[in-house]
Amino acid sequence: MEIVIEEAVRQCNNQGIIGKDITPFLLRRVVDATKGRSLTANIGLIEDNARVGAEIAVALASLDNATSFRPANVKSSDATKSATDSPAGVIVIGSMAVDLTCTLPTVSSQNMQLHTSHPAKMHTSAGGVAHNVALATSYASSNSVRLITALGSDPEGSWLREYSKDVGLDVGFITGDGETARYVALHDKAGELITAAADMRIIENLKEADIRREIRRGRPKFLAFDGNISSKSVKTILEECGSNIKGISQEKQLLMSPV
Repeated sequence: MEIVIEEAVRQCNNQGIIGKDITPFLLRRVVDATKGRSLTANIGLIEDNARVGAEIAVALASLDNATSFRPANVKSSDATKSATDSPAGVIVIGSMAVDLTCTLPTVSSQNMQLHTSHPAKMHTSAGGVAHNVALATSYASSNSVRLITALGSDPEGSWLREYSKDVGLDVGFITGDGETARYVALHDKAGELITAAADMRIIENLKEADIRREIRRGRPKFLAFDGNISSKSVKTILEECGSNIKGISQEKQLLMSPV
């Protein structure tokens, strides 16, 4: 290519071509000399630049607004298959929730006025302790990871199901009674937490039979759960991990994550 370009530049100089006419002359000479291959290569370069630029733009936008933009799948298309399909190296049991963060740009913790409304910037994202642990583990571990949680049949539950597919998170959705879990945090203008509220009733009411079934299906090497589940659920998990059922040995390790 260097030889072709040098020859095209020499011809350009010999013919006295200057200014804006130089570029189209050089391109025509290079295309002719390469029998069109340089044009194909340049078009491919433009297409790759556009593709990579779009991927970077989407990834950057997802950092600023996770509700509108999501990065490309980080796992293969079979990553979200049903919990009945295969064992899992790690199972995480607990909350998956819709997080709403409200930041009050004109309010500090010292001058917070109660019993009134305030202008706010609101941000919605997927949350829940078990979800956060499962997602982080799926990124950091070579083990397959499965989240066991419950979602309602409401719009929030539908949104989280779609989100799980988008990020490639393997989720076993078990039957839940009530609305999808929600967490609302109120921050002051400095980003410090003023107060928060969590509605985790659907997670607190997980059924023992469902938990036992999913543990036996997954046959995990490691199991983690968050503090949003009930004491009955904790007891069920301990019994399953300590029992001598097929695929779950007494040596299995139990990891407990705080709320």
